[in-house]
Amino acid sequence: LGSHIPCDDLSPIAGVGHDWLYHAATLHDSLGTLAIAFGTDSNEYQEALDAILLRDLQATALRPTKTFKYSLRIVGGLLGAFSVTGDIRLLARAKDAVEALLQSPFASSPTVLPRMFDVLYPPRGGSFFYSTFSKIYDWGRDVFTNEHHFNSLAGVGSFSLEFSFMSQVLGDEKYKSLTDKIFRHVSHYKS
Repeated sequence: LGSHIPCDDLSPIAGVGHDWLYHAATLHDSLGTLAIAFGTDSNEYQEALDAILLRDLQATALRPTKTFKYSLRIVGGLLGAFSVTGDIRLLARAKDAVEALLQSPFASSPTVLPRMFDVLYPPRGGSFFYSTFSKIYDWGRDVFTNEHHFNSLAGVGSFSLEFSFMSQVLGDEKYKSLTDKIFRHVSHYKS
């Protein structure tokens, strides 16, 4: 895969990568394409799958993460690859990623809209260090910004697609009901 693959964005001609989301976004959102293009038995797909399964989704949890991009590229990439391959491990990873979103940008927002940026909650629970850093980050964000009042419409649509699919495949309506609340909230702002 090369040393630049764990990066979020790639420059293939230059052979370098750029991190800004810090979650190997390109690796996640291209996994389904690798399965279709090369097959699930191919070295290309297996190498990418192994890299994803070995990677801790919240390894960079102490960095604020852009909620919409994380949902679109990480959750969407995992769900897309699951829908193509049927590999239940990808669905489990997607569920971990969604739960991290629900525990952080969704839970910490004073409205039904998730915060645009947040420190993601580790799916297996946070440490004392995580809890302390997260509280300091929350305080600073709440004192110095109004970012929880805004979100992109693309993000709202993306949450709906990914969370509805999660509800459908898991048989748990909690994910879809959350996006339904967001749509009801946004519909109050018709022009």
